[in-house]
Amino acid sequence: MWSNATIAGMAIDKYAEYAKLGSAQEDLAEIFEKVKNSAHLIIEAKGATNYSIALAILKITKAIVRSENTILPVSTLITDYYGISDVCISIPSIINSDGVIQYLELELSAQEQKLFRHSATTLKSILLKSEKPAYLKPPS
Repeated sequence: MWSNATIAGMAIDKYAEYAKLGSAQEDLAEIFEKVKNSAHLIIEAKGATNYSIALAILKITKAIVRSENTILPVSTLITDYYGISDVCISIPSIINSDGVIQYLELELSAQEQKLFRHSATTLKSILLKSEKPAYLKPPS
């Protein structure tokens, strides 16, 4: 979601131009790829990503227990978020003792909207094709 990222309140492209750094697009593409593959690299180096998961769960739990009204990126069921409904996907959401009370609709560029819809649609189709997990099956 680079269109929402800023440095000192300036869009990244504007900042790069202002600081005479040239185009930021190549750097942003490289950062995107590194982040996308970071779990693989962590597992390769450490053997697991347990601590990051534990820290994320701790932060979410604190937000719920303390009713913080904190904005966190969590997977939540969405309805008409850029035209996507009925799938749980990670988006910035306000969390308190009631759980997710509201999600925030970011201003996405046309390309980001297209990529978001593609991700959500892919996730939804994979879930629809998969078998129900044991905990969702009725007892026999």
